[in-house]
Amino acid sequence: MSLEYQPTITIHYYPKLNCVSVNNLEMRRAVADINAISSNLPLAPFREILELDQFWQETVFGTLGFVENQPVSTAITFLINDEFYLGLVATLPDYRNQGYAEAVIRHSLEHAEQRYGKKRTALHATPAGFPVYQRMGYQPTAYFRTYTC
Repeated sequence: MSLEYQPTITIHYYPKLNCVSVNNLEMRRAVADINAISSNLPLAPFREILELDQFWQETVFGTLGFVENQPVSTAITFLINDEFYLGLVATLPDYRNQGYAEAVIRHSLEHAEQRYGKKRTALHATPAGFPVYQRMGYQPTAYFRTYTC
């Protein structure tokens, strides 16, 4: 499902979560690991892409959320064709339903907006992520079917 952002005024605080911009190889690997574990997919393809310097251009804004120095949640905002695209949003299973996805999303978007100003934001939501995005003010714009074998 494709969603478009309609910002909400509500501000939330997550005292146990420390949001940090991704800025080194160790953090890139954490983004890869969280996404692979959360998606129940092999780690290697995520690391292969997310470890590349070419991936982390000045138009990419990654955030990691830490609980007690442990990375548990992540989101990345990309500037593509003068719009923000939100992707690679994931939270480790033991840390879900605590608002951490929303916190890392907001942190990532804030940093992108500080650099490039307010932009239309789009994303593709899984059924698990849809309620998070809806609470944040995103509205459905299209539905997609996916097929796997």
